Amino acid sequence: MLRSIAYVSRSGGMSNELNNIISRTTDGVYEGVAIGGDRYPGTTFMDHVIRYQENPDVKMIVVLGEVYSPFVLKRRVATIKIHLTRL
Repeated sequence: MLRSIAYVSRSGGMSNELNNIISRTTDGVYEGVAIGGDRYPGTTFMDHVIRYQENPDVKMIVVLGEVYSPFVLKRRVATIKIHLTRL
């Protein structure tokens, strides 16, 4: 079974609901990560977005949670010089 949706979420509880929604409406979840809301997290949204972007099996990337603003996200992407095609 093909599973092509990858997501990163701030909330573990919301990840359960996101898994449910994605599983019912798409071909399934390839991978999902909840990074939590800690002040000093071990990983960030962008750590996982970049990793998903580099994986050809991932066809769509979902980000759930406070990602600050689109401007901040785009600036961060420009800083690391990647081109997101599946966000």
